[in-house]
Amino acid sequence: MKKLYTFLTIGSSFTLRNLALVFFIGLFGHSAAAQSCPANAQTSISAYPNTYFPASQANVPAGSTSIVLGAPTYGITPISAGDILLIIQMQGAQINSSNNSNYGDGTGTGSGYLNNGQLLAGNMEYMVASNSVAIGGGTLNLVSGLVNSYQNTPFGANGQYTYQVIRVPVYYDVKLTGSFTAPRWDGYTGGVVVLYATDKILMNSYTIDASGLGFRGGGGRAFTGAGSGSSNDFLTPASSMPTVAREKVSPVLPNT
Repeated sequence: MKKLYTFLTIGSSFTLRNLALVFFIGLFGHSAAAQSCPANAQTSISAYPNTYFPASQANVPAGSTSIVLGAPTYGITPISAGDILLIIQMQGAQINSSNNSNYGDGTGTGSGYLNNGQLLAGNMEYMVASNSVAIGGGTLNLVSGLVNSYQNTPFGANGQYTYQVIRVPVYYDVKLTGSFTAPRWDGYTGGVVVLYATDKILMNSYTIDASGLGFRGGGGRAFTGAGSGSSNDFLTPASSMPTVAREKVSPVLPNT
């Protein structure tokens, strides 16, 4: 059985900092080995090779064998039967919205999010396409059912949930011939680069950078006069804030 190497770099979406998160993973007996067998050759790349499909289906329960996708924001290669894909939940967590130290994870820290059954952020898995999906989007059928559940819903009482599906080309050897960055997270797709090789990933002294390309930061506003908030507040009306809250895995409430 071949050894498969995965290189995954994620922007500040998951680190919640302005840094990239990088994993090198050696996988044995992965399902991709039986689905995609690249020729024993070296491929050179100098830009991200992925195609990023936004979610078009609100709920994808565990065990599902199909997903409806929108037209990709980044990338130009459509999905073909046998392609390897990564589905990743970018946002999806609830918080305690009390205006006290229980704000966030409910434990008195005044931060974080609830670790409950609605915590989907960070769910991810590889899957194999059993049909083609054109660059305009459509229904993706899978060889086997998903292990995790995924959700795509706009902001509401339970926060905001977003996932994306990324086409991942499989190489035998892949060699960088230039440094490149991840596509910028736009609220639907991006912020991630995935390389997949059955033999070697050769960085060749170049870099793949996702710094600052994950969740978008907050903006600033100019006010005059004295503020009306309290130093004990954990929530502040948005109309009174000098900054707009940044994106994160948990919801940004209208009054924070």
